[in-house]
Amino acid sequence: MGHVSVVLVAAFAAWGPVAAPPAPAPPPPVVRAPVAPVAPVAPVAGAALGGAPARAPAIVVRGPIDAHATPLIAVAQAAAPPERRPLYQRWQFWAIAGGLLTTAIVVTVVATRPRPHPYTGNAPPFSVGLP
Repeated sequence: MGHVSVVLVAAFAAWGPVAAPPAPAPPPPVVRAPVAPVAPVAPVAGAALGGAPARAPAIVVRGPIDAHATPLIAVAQAAAPPERRPLYQRWQFWAIAGGLLTTAIVVTVVATRPRPHPYTGNAPPFSVGLP
């Protein structure tokens, strides 16, 4: 193993295992209040006699009120999407950053390594000993 490999193995061992993201919570059940049947409203007598047109009365539904029911507004607010974690807290970011750093180190070491000298034989160039 090369020197760089030992350093990377030690760094990953110190980093520890990567935790899986938490499972999303199931959405809360939608609770709907029971609706009582509504009777039709009779026409207003004043409009039928030729007088000024009268307003129709507001429709009021009367029925049992469930004090323990969850309001629909609270259910809609509870279903909001969870907050997103920042980029630097994700394991994918650190895996890509580590890969880029490792690549930069390897390229730098290979590019700055001295070239091997060509073989010139046993005698130095341009000098031949005479007997």
